[in-house]
Amino acid sequence: MRILINLLFTFFIFNGFSQISFYKLYSGTGYDRGEGVVQLADSSYTITGSSSSWSGNSDAFLLHLDSLGNYKWSRNYGGNESDIGRRVLFDPSLGYFIAGFSNSFSGNGNFDAYLIRTDNNGNTLWEKTYGDENWEKINDAVLTEDSAVLMVGEMQPLNGQSTEIYIVKTNFSGDTLWTKTWGSSGNDRANTVINLGDSSFIIGGEIYVSDSNLVKGFLMRMNRFGDILWQDTVGDISGEYGINDVFLGVNKFYAVGKRKVTETNHDDYFGSFDFNGDLVFQYTLNTPKNTMIDEGGFLPGIDRTIIAARFIDEWSFQDNYDNILAYCDTYYGYFDGSPGSYCVISNEDLDKCNQLLPTSDGGYVAVGFNCNTGDNITTSNGGSNIYFAKIFPGLPHPSPFDAINGNVNFGQLVQVQENENTNEIIHPNPFTNNIQIQVSSDEESKVSLMNQFGQVLFSSNFVHGITLNTETLPNGLYLIRINSKTYHLVK
Repeated sequence: MRILINLLFTFFIFNGFSQISFYKLYSGTGYDRGEGVVQLADSSYTITGSSSSWSGNSDAFLLHLDSLGNYKWSRNYGGNESDIGRRVLFDPSLGYFIAGFSNSFSGNGNFDAYLIRTDNNGNTLWEKTYGDENWEKINDAVLTEDSAVLMVGEMQPLNGQSTEIYIVKTNFSGDTLWTKTWGSSGNDRANTVINLGDSSFIIGGEIYVSDSNLVKGFLMRMNRFGDILWQDTVGDISGEYGINDVFLGVNKFYAVGKRKVTETNHDDYFGSFDFNGDLVFQYTLNTPKNTMIDEGGFLPGIDRTIIAARFIDEWSFQDNYDNILAYCDTYYGYFDGSPGSYCVISNEDLDKCNQLLPTSDGGYVAVGFNCNTGDNITTSNGGSNIYFAKIFPGLPHPSPFDAINGNVNFGQLVQVQENENTNEIIHPNPFTNNIQIQVSSDEESKVSLMNQFGQVLFSSNFVHGITLNTETLPNGLYLIRINSKTYHLVK
């Protein structure tokens, strides 16, 4: 009997390691947005996005976290203007690829497609831009079987004409293999792409159909040479449609997005198709609510789809969209509203998920951002923060730490170096039980230790050196001011 108990205990302990559920925020002092995420073989994660916490301008970045969401390292990339990472891709033999767009290198302020390759530690190997005098933006990207990168997005002509679909394929050295642009007399864009594993890809987005005088959601299958194998539009009732995401299921793929009724009224769209583009099932949630699905995924272990949607209703803030993460049915896509099967991210201003990723343990993660205006809690962090949620089947969806109730737990974003110069030395950083400060000046100095909200926790005068006892402080971001200089620290 004791042996049986020990075996059961070992079983539950072993399986408990993968049963992880959390919701965390990461930020610096600027505007920070999570856009894409990849999981590594050791169950750690790397997030990309845009941040003004490093330089004041928007930088692309990599944020590497362990399986519990704890900070390991971060790096920023880009030039003097705006640089955005939309997707991060990883191959252990090649390193990371960050696909996005930038106007730091065009020479005329126009946005170009932007691709960065780094080693496994985030150190830049090369960075390249793609495009011409028009504006090119990347919305999604995948790695291919031949170690290439396929990026999809949109191109905006400078003469003010409508956007066109923009697709570029590069090799692992960043050299362009081919570029495709095409469109109609209206706005066209590619929003999403998945790799079918047979050297072909499903691409979804929006395309203007002149016969109906409307923008329609489109799906296409393309081979590795850029040839279109089939293409079709979607939608089961009249109106404008757009495909925001496509993802693989069992012997089929799914497409999710929106139907536009008015500028302030959208409906959810959910559809499934075989690989020849033939419809399996589709529906449009035609309600008075303003809601649309941004991201989706499939969890084979529990035979559920997952969605991330934006919505505005009577329960949400009325200034912008809130965000919901939820399980859904695999055939109809119907929302599972049972307790613990979803979570709502509801703060002032926009809350949005930018990627859902099924994980190796059978769960999924979501990366996005929340914005807050005037709540006196997160404005000191720039007003927008990266969120990262880990959801595991059988465990309740985590409850986001809403800024509206003041229960906010920020994690580190900006890589923190020990500050050493001729005047001040602060170490260690990150710190644990104490912070040691040394100042070369013989004059009396003043030190103040503050939390991320600017609240002073400790203040004192000293000459030459002082040790601060930080053993009782919770983990998080801190500010330390020595005379007129302020430094960032993390515990």
